Amino acid sequence: MLKGNNLLRLFGYFLVVYLGLIILFKWNPMQQAHNVYYSAVAPKFFNVINPNLYLVFIPTAPPNDEDWNTTIHLYKKEKHRRSLSNKTYRNQVSIDGVFYRNFYELAILPTLFLISLFVITPLISWKKKLLYFFVSLIILYFFLTLHYSHIIENLTLLDGNIGPTFWHKFVAVFGFRGLNEPLYIIAMVSWAGFCFRPELLKYILSSEEVQGKD
Repeated sequence: MLKGNNLLRLFGYFLVVYLGLIILFKWNPMQQAHNVYYSAVAPKFFNVINPNLYLVFIPTAPPNDEDWNTTIHLYKKEKHRRSLSNKTYRNQVSIDGVFYRNFYELAILPTLFLISLFVITPLISWKKKLLYFFVSLIILYFFLTLHYSHIIENLTLLDGNIGPTFWHKFVAVFGFRGLNEPLYIIAMVSWAGFCFRPELLKYILSSEEVQGKD
């Protein structure tokens, strides 16, 4: 039992932090703050990674019963000779599609999961934790981009059929066929890749508390 003390302690800390963050982000102003942030950040990933589509995220949505809070304008890159990053140009051309989403389950919850893992990790300085967290967040956002590339291109535009190109098949596999659960595995693997060292394993299997590094 003693050897399980640190493991149980860390698991308890993780639950407290993760559930506390979930409760905090149930508060609509916190969700909207993340929505504004994510609407600014997500297109920077999507529009570089996705070869076919250009998205504009707007952190509002029309009144609805689906809990949507984000509007996504879609442009097909093949139709445009000028850069779609030019807002003036976008205002002069027609939108190829409009979608609505709520990123609470897709983006917020996996991010809170990742934050919780780094917060409870011992034996690593906070400076390194912040660095490792931001790199892990970039990795998570990369897979999020593949995830909703599959949702938009295969599930929505192609009515659930996988497109003919390598890209369509690639995002179907690495976008996890639209499932959210693998995103937590990505978060955990990213965390483990930076933090899981022999000394951490030794600490987990020990019953002695060790102070974290400064």
